[in-house]
Amino acid sequence: MHVKLSLAAAVAVEHKSDYANYYWHMGRFIAKLMNRGLATPEGIARRILRLMRQKNPPLRLPIHIDARFFTLITRILPRYLYHGILYHQLPGIQKWGTGDHSDLRN
Repeated sequence: MHVKLSLAAAVAVEHKSDYANYYWHMGRFIAKLMNRGLATPEGIARRILRLMRQKNPPLRLPIHIDARFFTLITRILPRYLYHGILYHQLPGIQKWGTGDHSDLRN
C-alpha cells in the first residue's frame, strides 16, 4: 500500500522545507504500518457499521488487536512514559526541524 502525500506535504519535501523530514518519514512509516496491519479497511468499516446500528454504542471501542494492545498499554504505563516511548519510535525524529535533509530521496 502506498501513502499519497497531500500537495502541501509534497511541496514541503520537494523544497526541503522545515517540515520535509516529518512528511517524508511519516509517509513511509504509515505505509509500512498499513502493509503490516492485520485489519483491513473493509473489516473495520463493517465493525463500525454494526456499532452504528446499536441503540447505545460505546463511545470508544478498540476494533482490532493493535488497538486493544495500545488501550492496554495506556492503562498500564504512566502517560509520560507511554508518550515518551511513542515519541522515540517516530522515524527520523532526530532530524525533524533541523534542516538536515540527507534522508530525503525523490
